[in-house]
Parts: sequence; C-alpha cells; structure tokens
Amino acid sequence: MTVAVTYNGSATVPTNAGNYTIVATVNDPNFQATTTGTLVIAKAAPVITWNNPADIPSGTALSATQLNASADVGGVFTYSPAAGKVLSVGQGQLLTTSFVPTDTTNYSNASASVQINVTNRPPTITSGPTASANPATVGDPVTFTVVAADPDSSVSYLWNFGDGTTAATSTATHTFSPAGTYVVTVTISDGVNTPVTGTLSLTVNAAVFFGLNVKRQRRRRIR
Repeated sequence: MTVAVTYNGSATVPTNAGNYTIVATVNDPNFQATTTGTLVIAKAAPVITWNNPADIPSGTALSATQLNASADVGGVFTYSPAAGKVLSVGQGQLLTTSFVPTDTTNYSNASASVQINVTNRPPTITSGPTASANPATVGDPVTFTVVAADPDSSVSYLWNFGDGTTAATSTATHTFSPAGTYVVTVTISDGVNTPVTGTLSLTVNAAVFFGLNVKRQRRRRIR
C-alpha cells in the first residue's frame, strides 16, 4: 500500500516554522482513502546569554563592556538604558535588552535583563594640606587648608594637630606649644568609602624676645 503525503500541496517535508495542511492519500488497487490534518511548526526561541556586569564607579558611561548580551542565532540587540548612559549611584539597577532575530520566520523575538551596581566614588585630596607658616613660632596662629573633591557625596574633615587636639572644619587654625616638630593630619570622609588622609610635618620654633635696657639719668639741679 502506497501513501502519498503533501504539505500545503508539496511533497517536501517542511522545516520552516508555520502552519501546514497535510493531505495523506492511499493509493491501492483494492483501497482508496484520503485524510487531512494540520502540521504546526512553532518558532524557536533564541537563547540569550548575558551575565550581571561587574560593578562600575559612578560617572562611568555604559558601553559594550556592560551591554554585551549574545544569542545562539544572528540578530540585533537593543538595550535600555542605551550605551553612553551614565547611571546614578545605586545597587541592583536594571539593564534590559530586546532581541530581534535575523530569521524572523523561524525564530521569535526575545528579551533578557541583568542587574548592575554603581558604586560611590571615594573622596580625593586635590591640594594640600598646607600650613600658613612652616616653620611656625610658639604662640602664633597657624592656618591649615586642604582642598578635597567628591563627585557623589558631601565630605567631613577631621584635623589632628599632633598635640592631642583636633578640629572638624575644612580650614583650621591652631597655635602650638611647646616648640618641636608636629605631624599634622587631616582625614576626609564621605561616610561610605575608606577615608582619605593627608599629612604634613610642621616645625614650631621657640619665640624670641628682645630685651630693652633703659638707663636712668639723674637730673641736675641748677643753682
């Protein structure tokens, strides 16, 4: 018994996705029969591979380093946020991609998402610390300054003058006694990252006093 099968009128077995009308015909001298059915070949789902990117510091624009999804078939990825976007500081921020396969006949569109952490940048010292006088003199005020930068947070300052006293301002003034060498440090913190510290060595000399000798002269009386 011979059975002839056609798919949408063709004897070729289909391989592309789609709906096909099957007609099966029995050709036999003693028996004749025909039946029909429908063959559905569904589109395959592309497999997308995309891992969570490494943490990036704030101020870093998204690039192919983070937007690097791949698929097992050819096609085009569209990302959101797009390359060039600078994200704010935050943990677990969502990155998504939509994928359109080149072969839209046999493959469906797909999407995927990952998370990225954008970290707070630490403060940096851009200038200083400096002292208004070095060497300085015992009892004379010395003003200390430092310039710090932090693009993400406000910062706090803590000066340690090396004599057991401190100050919590960006610019600080202090007098020293006794004479000697003092290691002055300033610690700058944004409350998130490891604080940054600047140091200077200050020489303090003893004060020099000049004496004034005054001679008394007796007035002579004129007789």
